[in-house]
Amino acid sequence: MCGCDPPDYDAALEHHGVCGGQTHAIVRFGLDEILPREITLIHGRVPVCVTPIEIIDKAIAIAARPEVIFCSFGDMLRVPGSQRDLLAVKSAGGTCGLSTRRWTP
Repeated sequence: MCGCDPPDYDAALEHHGVCGGQTHAIVRFGLDEILPREITLIHGRVPVCVTPIEIIDKAIAIAARPEVIFCSFGDMLRVPGSQRDLLAVKSAGGTCGLSTRRWTP
């Protein structure tokens, strides 16, 4: 890798994920399996991490309807459902856009 020794820490470290994309990449490529035991990954701080796949699939089904303009946060567009993600819907002609502001009902 970098040819250097890792820093020597006296205490355990925690990494709090800041986006679901991180979580998916870390798990997909097995990085969580090769980290030293002193490093703990904390997931679930953002909606991407805690949204059940069934909800993702429902959102994808709604977004695929031709009369719908579907808006989402950018990181949600890449979250995989059981068959595809929102970017695949957009690539197939669906209108999926990014919301740049948080909306609170």
